[in-house]
Amino acid sequence: MLAPEGSFGLLLARHRTRLGLSQAGLAGLAGCSRQYVAQLEAGRKLHPSLRSTHALANALQLAGEERRRFFAAAGHLLQPAATAAVARAPAGPVLADGAGPSAAAWAEVEAGPALVRFDELVAMSVEAARATRLPAYVHDSLWRLRGWNDAALELFEVAPAGLAPGRLSILDFLFDPAYRKRFLQWEALARAALAQFKRDSRARIRHPEAAALLRRLRRLPDFRRLWRAVEAAPDGAPTLALTLQRRGGVTHLRVLRLRVLDHPDVWFNVFLPGCSSEILRDGAES
Repeated sequence: MLAPEGSFGLLLARHRTRLGLSQAGLAGLAGCSRQYVAQLEAGRKLHPSLRSTHALANALQLAGEERRRFFAAAGHLLQPAATAAVARAPAGPVLADGAGPSAAAWAEVEAGPALVRFDELVAMSVEAARATRLPAYVHDSLWRLRGWNDAALELFEVAPAGLAPGRLSILDFLFDPAYRKRFLQWEALARAALAQFKRDSRARIRHPEAAALLRRLRRLPDFRRLWRAVEAAPDGAPTLALTLQRRGGVTHLRVLRLRVLDHPDVWFNVFLPGCSSEILRDGAES
């Protein structure tokens, strides 16, 4: 049952349906329970808190006038500074499949009393990656690379040409017929990675960007088979182990995965020595 016409609950349901999100999917993005979303949509809860309204608006990719109306329906008024910040959100780069990133890519995230846009959060995370001496990179919930440091390029022996932020997913490298040969025990790694990817991307998997990514990946060997065989991990694993064949020999690694500010779309990853005590980069030890 939905709330009456013109209510916050009906507006919430309409925006959720427009994005193809289930109640559980929206709840996952907003950091609340599915039951809470259902109660709002049914009109059993009329006025969510300001913090909950921010979280729901971010998850629903609302900006500008749509965001203002959403807050007003919830019984809150956006401050002029916040409204102006929405209007200044950039359009963003074009992805490899020709589609621009969704409005969610530039949605604001509540971080204490301040509002931080997605692009600002990514920029700060990339700066942190560049500041660390260990190999590090930043990806979103579809595992698209958003930034990296030189140590990561050196570790994976990848040229920066063609690595424009937002164009390629880590899965493009993992399933690439030529590049995958560098990963020892590849199938075990691919299964573990897909389980985590399904977990990280489950709230976004119905978006057009996800569909375009999956269409591209299905053309790569073994992707269809493993995609059908692997279930989503129940929790986001803080680490993932891999063994990489490099020109200088075999490198055992463990990637530490950190979600930035508990935001569902920004992940910071740093590579640490795994089974060996080797130095990953000159002067950078664990």
